[in-house]
Amino acid sequence: MVQTLLNKILPPIAVLTCIDARLVGVLEEKLQLPPKSFYMLKTAGAAVLEESGEIMFSLLLATRVVQCRTILVIGHTDCAFAALSTGKLKHNLQQFLPEGRLEHIFSVVGDEAAITLATAERIRNSPLIPEEVAIHPLLFDLNEGSLKYLSLVRA
Repeated sequence: MVQTLLNKILPPIAVLTCIDARLVGVLEEKLQLPPKSFYMLKTAGAAVLEESGEIMFSLLLATRVVQCRTILVIGHTDCAFAALSTGKLKHNLQQFLPEGRLEHIFSVVGDEAAITLATAERIRNSPLIPEEVAIHPLLFDLNEGSLKYLSLVRA
């Protein structure tokens, strides 16, 4: 199903994925998209935490200026962002973030599929992204090297 979807998408497209170094090169090869046909955006956990942040601004430019008509949101298995615990790590991060910010970040932490779907929903519901833009959440399995379609958010 994923390959059929990828074959139907017309460039340019926007790809939002994780900053994990294990994805570099592997994901591009798996997508089989021609060079210069996609814009790769990366953030921890492929998560969009703010509707007015840099990632949403980049997606705004990709869809409104570059005319990307498809956004792929690609999470992956064994994601460190998804595995964040609220224990020692939360205590260590608290000193670097404004009050209340850490709770907002940890509100989206969970399993990889849930984060990917939540990100796709946040993008879909943003007034910055045109209605006609298709948003597709995918999960890349690092062990199997396979892409799984999670659900159709907007076609």
